Amino acid sequence: SHLEEVFRILKILEQTTLDVEGSFGSLGKVVMTMDFLLKLFEDITDSKTEIKYSDAIKSIANDAWNKLNKYYNMTEASEAYIASVVLNP
Repeated sequence: SHLEEVFRILKILEQTTLDVEGSFGSLGKVVMTMDFLLKLFEDITDSKTEIKYSDAIKSIANDAWNKLNKYYNMTEASEAYIASVVLNP
């Protein structure tokens, strides 16, 4: 059902949010999280995955991917991102 699909995705998003919040967050960790979320949204829209989502959920995941990808691309172009990659131990 739609509710089960939404609940499954929200649990993943909740855990992902908890992983990057707080005093130990870093730009590198945020970028890795964005990579994870982009892959999640791709998997949801992929018809070959073992979990089948409704067309409505796939449409929402596609919109989420487009929005997140916009910010991901902006992050890659920032000086702060370049510095974090160079200075990351």
